[in-house]
Amino acid sequence: MILYLCDGKVENCKKDECYRNGGKCRHTTQRKNRKKADGTQMIIVGKDNWEMDSEGIKELINDLIKERNEGGC
Repeated sequence: MILYLCDGKVENCKKDECYRNGGKCRHTTQRKNRKKADGTQMIIVGKDNWEMDSEGIKELINDLIKERNEGGC
């Protein structure tokens, strides 16, 4: 599955989870609703490809560090 950065205009979206309404969801599978952003990278997670901007990559890394530190490893 390919998940693109979302422009926030997806029809039938659960807007309460959308980043535009304070939620954490920033991605869509619909290419037509892809947010056009410079400097994005495709990050492979398992069988999925996630389009990430620098903010998303930093958040992902910080979450991984936090999980590692809480796990005692």
